[in-house]
Amino acid sequence: MPVKPNQIPREYKVVVLGAGGVGKSALTIRFVRSYFIEEYDPTIEDSYMKACDIDGEEASLDVLDSAGQEEYSVMREQYIRAGDGFLLVYSVSSRSSFDEVKLLAEQLLRVKDVASAPIVIVGNKCDLADLRQVETEEGRQLATKFQAMFLESSAKTRTNVDEAFHETVRQVRRYRVSAAAKAKKTSSSGASGHGKGDSKRQGSGGTLRYPTALTRPLRAKTKSDDGGHGSRFGLKWFGMGPNWTEPGHNSAMPSPDGSSTPPSRLTAKEVYYSEARRRASLSRRNANHEDNHTNCCTIF
Repeated sequence: MPVKPNQIPREYKVVVLGAGGVGKSALTIRFVRSYFIEEYDPTIEDSYMKACDIDGEEASLDVLDSAGQEEYSVMREQYIRAGDGFLLVYSVSSRSSFDEVKLLAEQLLRVKDVASAPIVIVGNKCDLADLRQVETEEGRQLATKFQAMFLESSAKTRTNVDEAFHETVRQVRRYRVSAAAKAKKTSSSGASGHGKGDSKRQGSGGTLRYPTALTRPLRAKTKSDDGGHGSRFGLKWFGMGPNWTEPGHNSAMPSPDGSSTPPSRLTAKEVYYSEARRRASLSRRNANHEDNHTNCCTIF
């Protein structure tokens, strides 16, 4: 029977981090294979796959059981970059492992360059009540500090083992939804800002304003630039004000193409060639003026 698109399980890369000996491998194997390992065997790196139903939605978990020994700490950044969700595990019977989780959480946020991430902090070995060094409330406070979920577990009694991994997936889902919403909001605000910029080019009554870059004189205008004719042949036509209807602006002034009505929009290329034509016209007029002056001098 073919699998429907909405039944294809989504993949989640879950990384289990923590100091050595806190029970990371015991938690992972208990979740994936449903049995408890009694003997401690230091892990370098193990990966497990498991498909399960979480809140009515199929999920495919790729669980990375990372090394906890100090000599392998250089590999943690690689694990963090590759992961979607994170289980930060400490042992309630070890104060130093609890302190290690604080450092791991800080490193995780630094590497991901985010203020929060899909994190579940797990106080493992809660069955060892007589050896407890870290109180439950301390774990909750730490989780609150990093905006993470918190629970205590026991791989031996299978207390909260499945819940730890399921909650990590839930955290990833919430994080993805939140990230998508932020991206959509940013995109829509960008489009809104673009539309708002365009609307500013419209005056009252639908008069189209020119782009800001084209509503400034190209350079300072002098009387000699236009042969004493003022704004008719000078740069004022190109927009001393933002539109043609602004006070102090001659709306009947001819455009470079000879019309009394401005074009709907001037491109940079049109401005350039209009200025070139104006300069050429001034040059010809000045040349004719000099020739006439020379002829007059010759006659006299």
